[in-house]
Amino acid sequence: MLVPRQATHQRWLQSLQGDLYHKIIDMSGRRLLVCFIGSFSALNLFFAALYSLDPNGLGGTPNFPLGARYLRAFFFSVDTLATVGYGNVYPVSLYANILAVVEVAVGLLYVALLTGCAFARFSRPTALIAFSESVSLITRPEGAVLTIHAANQRSNTLFDASVAITLIPSSSDEGCIPHELSSVRSTHPAFTRDWTIRHVIEPDSAGGRLLMSGDEPFTMLVVLSGTDNRTGQRLFGLKTYRLDEINRKQSGHDQ
Repeated sequence: MLVPRQATHQRWLQSLQGDLYHKIIDMSGRRLLVCFIGSFSALNLFFAALYSLDPNGLGGTPNFPLGARYLRAFFFSVDTLATVGYGNVYPVSLYANILAVVEVAVGLLYVALLTGCAFARFSRPTALIAFSESVSLITRPEGAVLTIHAANQRSNTLFDASVAITLIPSSSDEGCIPHELSSVRSTHPAFTRDWTIRHVIEPDSAGGRLLMSGDEPFTMLVVLSGTDNRTGQRLFGLKTYRLDEINRKQSGHDQ
């Protein structure tokens, strides 16, 4: 019985370690601030409790009652964790000195981790691409055309931009197999302002039949990517559409 429990515990730790970085990166600013205040307070409360185990461990706290001594130890822990050290409270015993050394090491590691997470959050380039709220499906005598409008809302340029359109059925006998839709122009040498993405529907294809029928619900994924001319990194923009966001129109030739 111990082996499955140990394996489950190990998988849980591995999952936490693997996802912790991404959770911090994707965390909102307010939640990140709450986590920082909570972890910083918890560390100092913990070390203050350890300092309080030795009543004579800290100098500058003569004949203090337990509550006042713990409060003084808490502020001393804050000074030590931040490597400030005002000098009015200082470690005296061997136990307090060893504990102060450990806390300084923990504080350096804590600040380094916070700095790395902050740098990763603020230095991560993101695309600011706006997509049309709905997709136009225009039926013409020569065939149907799917049209999506995209706009780059930043002043940068995305070189070697490309777009991929994928149709994912919500329920299918084939197990929700995605269907890729090829656009008339799937690449753009320099995406600066706007881009009209068109797909000529093939009635014989599975994706074309799904689009033209309008009976089976689906999700359409539109992924636009390009290399930023400022950072040199690949940026991505994503937009999803549902069946009710397909604006079906008839060409003027038929009216």
